[in-house]
Amino acid sequence: MYGIRTTQVLGWVAAWALMRRIEGGDVDTARIYSLIRRESTALQWITEADWPLRLSIVLFLDRYGRSQEAEHFLMTWVSSISKLASPPGEGVPSPYWPAEKVLRSRYGLLPPAEREHFGRYVFTVHQALDMLVRRLRRQAVRWLWPDATHLIHCDFVPAPLAEYFTWNTESGVLGQTMPQRTASWSSWRERVAQFDQSQVPEVLRRHPEWTLPFVLTYPHRANRALTDFLEGYATRRVDPA
Repeated sequence: MYGIRTTQVLGWVAAWALMRRIEGGDVDTARIYSLIRRESTALQWITEADWPLRLSIVLFLDRYGRSQEAEHFLMTWVSSISKLASPPGEGVPSPYWPAEKVLRSRYGLLPPAEREHFGRYVFTVHQALDMLVRRLRRQAVRWLWPDATHLIHCDFVPAPLAEYFTWNTESGVLGQTMPQRTASWSSWRERVAQFDQSQVPEVLRRHPEWTLPFVLTYPHRANRALTDFLEGYATRRVDPA
């Protein structure tokens, strides 16, 4: 439980410090970094709904000039999810399963009708890999890629975009891909250099500072489009198309 709570606290603290720094506010970034470094060994994730928490930490570290540590968080995310989701693993709870629901399931407190089998379906691995490609971590991606090709990568975009702001929606496009064993590095780099901002709600494009708190509250909306949008806003590593 301590590790789960530590993840939640550090994710929100990193998001607050990052937003303050981007907006030119007063924040003791050295102290925040010291806190993250001290407590990072206690971090524990139990669901893909924890992705926005880890993303907040990654973007803060990157903005603070600790790119290697940021990349380590991305690599361990991809590696751990890929191993747990690969057959014959039971899979990883999806972003629609917050930590509280996962814990209820673990302790036998979840009604049978609400139980799910996640198998090879993942929602956040490709986001982390895209971020590593932008950071030119070719060897890391080469090491991580074989396990990732055994998975079915899902990405849901609500339609219309106003549906982003509803907790449940049946309206949208669910993309599912199973990557090829080999991939072109140059094509991948070119593809992740820009993102399609038409998949980002207009209100978030006008107020990008709202996006990180939004996905921390609605973790199942942290799809590839919003992750790319946040990356562009926080680090300028990706441009809108």
